[in-house]
Amino acid sequence: MKTIEFRRHSIKDGTGGYMLGSHGYAFARRVGEKQLRGRGFTHFFVSTLWRTHQTLAAFAEGAGDFDIKRVPEFDPFFEISGKEEDAIALWHGACRTAEMAGLDMMSESLQYEKTRVDNVARLVVDAFRPWLAGLPDGANVLMVGHSPLSEFVPYGLFGVVLPGLRECNGFRLIEDGAGLRLDATSADLDAQPLR
Repeated sequence: MKTIEFRRHSIKDGTGGYMLGSHGYAFARRVGEKQLRGRGFTHFFVSTLWRTHQTLAAFAEGAGDFDIKRVPEFDPFFEISGKEEDAIALWHGACRTAEMAGLDMMSESLQYEKTRVDNVARLVVDAFRPWLAGLPDGANVLMVGHSPLSEFVPYGLFGVVLPGLRECNGFRLIEDGAGLRLDATSADLDAQPLR
């Protein structure tokens, strides 16, 4: 069995490329303490943007039991977001506009840029499948990333449109003898009550 838990980074100090402030760090620490402690994660992945590193550090402080033996690795999908023309257009177009207006980036992207979303989701899934296959059996991964890039994974795999992840919220993909399945409804994936 393999489990991959995707979590969005914590609260930023502003829109765009901002890092976490003290409020976002404290929130992520609470999430680590209340939702991630005792989970036995074996692998940790982040993006190249510092706020994901900050969030993972706060999760680790709160949980108190993460065994991070080396610098977390970059997730295999984030590279797509910085190199693929459709992804760049999404980040600077529909996603940026939605974030500035406080709207759901996934819904807005699908409404205004569905062709681009479909293309990026395909590329993300094409990167995800061999990455998942390369994980050892028993892998329990925590991946701290971004919205809507994370949500492109279940969209590309299953055609499931998740609402845009709010800060520190997540979903899980579980691979076992029954195949690959999505868990987006477990109560421990909703961090908002801890705000």
